[in-house]
Amino acid sequence: MQAIIAIPPREVLQKRGGAEQALMQNVAGVPLLIRVVATAMRAGVDSVVVIWPEDVDQAIWERCAASRLLLGLKMTKFVCPLIFDPQSAASWATIGEELDAAFLWLPWNWVTHKRALAGLSPVPAPPLTWECPALIEKRVLYETKVRIMPARKVDGVPINSRTDIGRAERFLIRNSGKPTDGIYSRFNRFLCRPVVRLLTHTRVTPNWVTIGGLAVAILATLMFARGSYANYVAGALLFFLSGLFDEMDGMLARTKFAECAFGTMFESFVDNTTYLLIFSGITAGLYRQRAPTS
Repeated sequence: MQAIIAIPPREVLQKRGGAEQALMQNVAGVPLLIRVVATAMRAGVDSVVVIWPEDVDQAIWERCAASRLLLGLKMTKFVCPLIFDPQSAASWATIGEELDAAFLWLPWNWVTHKRALAGLSPVPAPPLTWECPALIEKRVLYETKVRIMPARKVDGVPINSRTDIGRAERFLIRNSGKPTDGIYSRFNRFLCRPVVRLLTHTRVTPNWVTIGGLAVAILATLMFARGSYANYVAGALLFFLSGLFDEMDGMLARTKFAECAFGTMFESFVDNTTYLLIFSGITAGLYRQRAPTS
C-alpha cells in the first residue's frame, strides 16, 4: 500500500515554531514525522510519496529517511515549488505518475495507531476535509462530476500545538495494549499508563523493564521463602508488581516501535522463569512453616 504525505509550506510551519520544531517535535519518544510514517508502515504501507515544499529545509526529511524505524520503506520525495492543495485536481496532476490506483492520504501531523489505519476502506469520492487519514482511489481525484464524502472519523490526535502533545501521548499509551486483552490485563495497563508515558522520554528500553520485573520477582520469591504470613503478603504484592512490569515492557515497545524477535523471546523466558521462581519460593516457605521439627 502507498501513502501520500504533504508537508505544509514554510510560512505555516513558522507559525508552529519553525519546520524543525513542527516536524521533529518529540511525541512519546519519537519525532512526529517519523512516528506518522512508522505507524503507516505497521499498518501495511510499503511505499511513501512525500510532497516537500521547496522553501522547507530538505535536511529534515533526509534525517527522517535515515531513521532505523523506516528501514525497508520505499520513499519518494517530490519537491513542490508551489503550495500543494489536495482539493485541487491540478495539484494532484503534478504527482499523478507517482500515484498508485489506491493510496492512503496521511496528514503529516496525525498521531494514531496502526489498527486505525489498517481498518480504513476506500472512499468513492474526495473527502470533505483532508485533515485526517483516508484511503482514496486515484480515479476519484479526476472525475468531472464532483462528489464530496463526509469525513470518516479516524482514531487519532492532530498535533497543532504543543498542548496537543500531551493528549497524543495519552492516546498512544491508552491504545498500546492488544485487542484481545481481558479485564485483568486492561486494569493492569491502566495502572501502568503514567509510568510508561514517563519512560518514553528516557533511554530505558523494554528489555530493561523486563529485567526490572525479573528482579522484583526474585524479591517476591525471597519473601515467600521466609514462610510467614507477613512475608506471604509482601511476596504477593511484589509478584503483582512484577506483573505490572510485564505489561509495561510490551506497552513501551509498541509505543516506541521497539518490538523485536529477541525482545519477545526474552520476555517469554522471563515470564516462565518468574513462575518457576514464585512456585519454588512458595514451596520453600510452606516447608519452612509446616515441616516437622523433629
